[in-house]
Amino acid sequence: MLPKLPVPDLQHTLDAYLRSVKHLVSETQFRKTKALVETFGKHGGVGERLQKLLLEKREKTENW
Repeated sequence: MLPKLPVPDLQHTLDAYLRSVKHLVSETQFRKTKALVETFGKHGGVGERLQKLLLEKREKTENW
């Protein structure tokens, strides 16, 4: 059986996403995207809840 892979920290994932899209979209679109990412990543927000579910799934799922 393979070891479980780590789940990156939510903020790390959001920062990496923003770095990835910054050069692919206009400045206006980037500002909109950044605002959405900040809302998604707020404490107690959707991103935090989904991250928690992802971590729970990681613990309950066995690799094969």
